[in-house]
Amino acid sequence: MDLPKSSQTPSKIIRSFVTETGIPLLTLSNACELQSIETLKWWSGKSQIMRFKHIAKLANYLGVPEESILNADHNRQLIRRRIFDSRIALPEIYEENAESYVRSSSYILEYLHLLHGQKFVDTVLVQMNIHPCYFDQVERKINLRFVIDILNLCKTYGFTNKDFHQLARSVFLGIEGTSAETVFPTTETYGEAYELIAENSQLFDRNFEYKITHGTDFTCILATPLDHTVSIIDTYCGDSKILHDYRGILFAAIPSLCRLNPLEIAIRSRCYFSGDKVSEYKIMHSNK
Repeated sequence: MDLPKSSQTPSKIIRSFVTETGIPLLTLSNACELQSIETLKWWSGKSQIMRFKHIAKLANYLGVPEESILNADHNRQLIRRRIFDSRIALPEIYEENAESYVRSSSYILEYLHLLHGQKFVDTVLVQMNIHPCYFDQVERKINLRFVIDILNLCKTYGFTNKDFHQLARSVFLGIEGTSAETVFPTTETYGEAYELIAENSQLFDRNFEYKITHGTDFTCILATPLDHTVSIIDTYCGDSKILHDYRGILFAAIPSLCRLNPLEIAIRSRCYFSGDKVSEYKIMHSNK
């Protein structure tokens, strides 16, 4: 989609951006894919080389929406962190209490990539002020608010209950081809799979304390949110219960990490989001 162009010239827009953010001209040159001498000539008023395409390149380099530079409504603090600290620095809203490893949500992005392409995924992340390159390493951390936000975005994009089931069944994409894949060998029973996954839950996040019990034909998962998780959920502006509903689907599908067929949706008998201290999920399965 073409963005409406500012009434100001690209040169004025970029000059204002440089003045406000303090971005070094060398960094600007790299971002805009220009020779340093070209940028120096432009800065000294001897060249008008800057075009709207350079604003697009600068936005792409910093992982922010192009319109935020065009309209000068960018997050100055985040921009300066990406200039001077790390190009992929998270916005504070996703950095505070970051106890989820990227691998715990990267499969959601991979699933969206399979459906809509990488450009779509990059656009979604940039609109959330997240640099797409942040997800290049699965050991990086992000907080639970991101997971809730991305699930709500999926719903906004028209995801049905069936779509969320398909999404959960792609959870293996989060570990495929990584060192974590070897942690989950093929198991013979669902009970063994759930025990193995619970033992290694901290490979994915440290947001809940889990307790697993088994019956002859079911597994029960008790998930108690830790203090920082309670803080995120209780202060979330929007539908945070979508996380509880989706986790019921995910817990039924997660044995696929151990090469077992996904199960049907878990029965949710207790829910933190409805006032209980824990969330309880009961998954029916055979003993095989």
